[in-house]
Parts: sequence; structure tokens; C-alpha cells
Amino acid sequence: MAGLLPLDFAFRAKYKVEVCWPEDIEYSKLPVCAFGPDGQREYDNGMQATLIIRPDEYDDWIVGLRGGYYSSEHVDGVYACPSPTCLLAVVDSYAYYIDCTKYGAVTRLELALIEKVYTSISYEMLFVMDNWSMIAFNAEGVAWSTKRLVVNALSITMVGEEEVYGCGDFHRDDENLFVLDRHTGKLLRGNMFCEK
Repeated sequence: MAGLLPLDFAFRAKYKVEVCWPEDIEYSKLPVCAFGPDGQREYDNGMQATLIIRPDEYDDWIVGLRGGYYSSEHVDGVYACPSPTCLLAVVDSYAYYIDCTKYGAVTRLELALIEKVYTSISYEMLFVMDNWSMIAFNAEGVAWSTKRLVVNALSITMVGEEEVYGCGDFHRDDENLFVLDRHTGKLLRGNMFCEK
């Protein structure tokens, strides 16, 4: 089972999350669902993470999550989202967005190997990045996503009131910086690997 640490609850959460072992499920008497890279599936002992979701005002349930492949570069963890009823679980390179109030409301994010999770508490945003693209979350859920921004080594350098500043490797000698609109994800200035 993946060691789902850190537990990053920078945002206010209206739920609790517990990591449990697969053998504990038969004693829990809670509804169980499971998800892998291809969507919902039967629960089995091959799940890399099993979480008990305990929403403040709804019934408890259990979700089993299957990861991709292990790499020393990826990030594992459970992260509170700006929406107080949602969380992000990153398991062996795959990210799952979970609405804790609804049994089985789990969506796997269409990103490759997750390398960074960046929290902007000031602007109530959470950014999930693979090596070249990102998805941004606000209090309503997914705010926007990008196509491939860089060849590799994507990073956010700063989040401002109106803009997100980032950099990466473009395999060029010119400037490696870009600026996105914080509200839409649209490229405002700088380079972008995929222009369309």
C-alpha cells in the first residue's frame, strides 16, 4: 500500500480521511468502491491505497485506489482542495479527485506521472502538475487545465492576484518563462510548447 503522506490539509476540510489496510475492510461494514487508471473496478488486494472517507454531514464510505508505477520523482499524498468537501489523492503517479459527500464520486485526472502539487492558500487554488502540463482547482472544482506547456521540468514560480508564473525546459536557448491567467489558464506572456 502506498504511504499516503503528506496529509496536506492547508484548506478547511468538511471530512476526515483514514488510511486502512485491505484486510480491515471486511470488518468495517461500510460501502466500498475501487478505482484504477481505467475507471471504476472491482476492489482487490492490489489497491495501493485504501481510504476511509468520513464526511461531516454524510455517510462514511471506503475507496480503494490503484496507482500506476513507482518512480522516485512522483508525489504521493492526500491533499485538501479549495472546495471543503473534496480532496485529491495521489497514488503511485495517478491523481484522483474525490467528492467526499457522494459515495463513488471519484475522477482520475488525465495527467501523466504526477510530479508536483502546489497550494496557493492566498488565492484558494490547488495546482496538480505532471512534467509538462497542469490542472488548477478552485472552490468550485476544476478551474482550468492546460495542454503541454513545456517539454519537461514544469514548475510554478509564483501565484499572483491575476497571474500564475511558471517555467520549464523548452529545449531552446531563449527564455524559459511563461505567465498564465490565474482565472482561465490562458497563456498571457512567454513561451508555450503547444501553441494550440
